[in-house]
Amino acid sequence: MSSQLTTLVGVPSPRNITPVLECHDLLRKAHPEVPFLYVKYYPELYAYAIIRDYFLNRSKAEYLVLAPDDLTFRVQDFETLLKSVDEQRFPVFSAVCNLTMVAEQAELLNICIKDPVVIDRKTRKYNWPSVRDPKLPKGIIKVMFAGFPLMFIRRDIVQDIGFQGDLDDNALVRKKYRIPSSFDTVFCWRCYEHQIPIYVNIDVRLLHLKGADSRFKCAWQVERRLTGIEPPLTFCTKGDRSIDLTDAYRKWISKQKLHGDPAEWVARMSGKSYLN
Repeated sequence: MSSQLTTLVGVPSPRNITPVLECHDLLRKAHPEVPFLYVKYYPELYAYAIIRDYFLNRSKAEYLVLAPDDLTFRVQDFETLLKSVDEQRFPVFSAVCNLTMVAEQAELLNICIKDPVVIDRKTRKYNWPSVRDPKLPKGIIKVMFAGFPLMFIRRDIVQDIGFQGDLDDNALVRKKYRIPSSFDTVFCWRCYEHQIPIYVNIDVRLLHLKGADSRFKCAWQVERRLTGIEPPLTFCTKGDRSIDLTDAYRKWISKQKLHGDPAEWVARMSGKSYLN
């Protein structure tokens, strides 16, 4: 399919999950014009900060597409979403996916249709719809919460809402490297607060491997041991080309006033500090 819409696919990726990487390979072959930014082995806090910075300052793409590293999809899923966004320019638009792979949760969709999901853990409630519900709507609908299953986020929303406020607001940080909610919850809550509508195509259902992903865990040290080389932490691929951004973002991270000491987790992860 042809589209005038430009996108960057951002992948926060602490693991190497073969079925997911195969999905990415198929999409890159079908759409070599779509770049993928991989941020490997970073804690979530830093991964989303890097993705946001690259999208806003090193890319001219109109939409950031978030693709968690435990999410599988087909080329036609991406194309269906792309076509809708190209035609209607939604501020935020995504597919849906199963909540987890665990028992009855596999039949629940990771969206909340009517009620906003507050970021306070004590009062938060999720009303996950079931795929077996005969009243489940079809097609494109407005929701109050969606995870990040191929979520298309318009450039101005990434700029104004972003993901980085969690790093800067001490009231939201309970402990080092922690926020009171996951990034998708905080993002959707901020959209609600700023009256930014979130839409999903409920008929585009992706497979979320949560609950079956523990066997795929692959830390930095493991990959280095298996391959005999130091794997890149940040790189961007487009078609058959790949640009290693590891050193650039090591330096960038070291200059950011983020919560916690980045040298700590780097040392734990690799046995040495890259940031000295």
